[in-house]
Amino acid sequence: MNFNDDEQGLNFLQQRYTFLNTRLYKDSSTHKTKYHFL
Repeated sequence: MNFNDDEQGLNFLQQRYTFLNTRLYKDSSTHKTKYHFL
């Protein structure tokens, strides 16, 4: 799967990571920075 220059792909990944960041932030604030730059 290649999401380069693919708006739908990038938007999908952005939504996925936003969801993951929210869960990880709630689970452990110490990992906030780490996963923010994932």
